[in-house]
Amino acid sequence: MPELTEKQIESLDVLMGMNPGEWPPDLQKHMESIGPMCGQMVYDAVSDWLTSATK
Repeated sequence: MPELTEKQIESLDVLMGMNPGEWPPDLQKHMESIGPMCGQMVYDAVSDWLTSATK
């Protein structure tokens, strides 16, 4: 799993606290492309998206 910057960790906390329907469209597409998942997998997928989206 990639190292997150402090700003990315804050964003991750915000995103994880949101309803998935409120996520940015890019993130929603990313999650849909992966398919159904739960718990830690969701967290990891959002982390991956954040690191690629904020390089």
